[in-house]
Amino acid sequence: MNTAMQVVAQNVVAGVLNSLPTGIGLAILTAVLLRLMGQASASARFAMWFSALAALPLLAFLHAPGVKGSANQVQPGINVPGSWAIPAIALWAFIAGGILARIVAGIGRISKIRRSCVPIAQESLPGRVLELLSSRSPRQVEVCTSKLMQVPAAVGLFRPAIVLPEWALNDLSPDQFSAVISHELAHLQRW
Repeated sequence: MNTAMQVVAQNVVAGVLNSLPTGIGLAILTAVLLRLMGQASASARFAMWFSALAALPLLAFLHAPGVKGSANQVQPGINVPGSWAIPAIALWAFIAGGILARIVAGIGRISKIRRSCVPIAQESLPGRVLELLSSRSPRQVEVCTSKLMQVPAAVGLFRPAIVLPEWALNDLSPDQFSAVISHELAHLQRW
């Protein structure tokens, strides 16, 4: 006998499995379109893949392939036994929880790095870097150093900063320093 939870789990798992061919088709179509576009910019590639990803939930509303049942009602092409549905949902929840935990841990690491940052005085930055900061970013970007960093990085959505390892201040030439700042500013410009 199916409980309400089993029925819901069966419908969810069957919906995912029945929309899989359409989702794979959408991914193949996106890849082909990008291939035909040639050398598309990173922004264009991101927009295409993001649009395909955003369209995936809409696939559930399309009619998935199925078979005609009694009273001309379309039955899903793949039926999932109730005994499989709840473990499948539990496995999905476990995997999704692990991924979410990794994201939370990453945000925690970034927060720790941001708290360890020491701002670099504007006067000590090369003139070319000051030009880059004022011309290429509409937002106020702080340039900092941190002992926790081994490589330069752009961090922060609301308070953007370019975080440099301490060695970068002494070991990079002004041209290299400008190139690093320019590179990290490009990341911040694309959010």
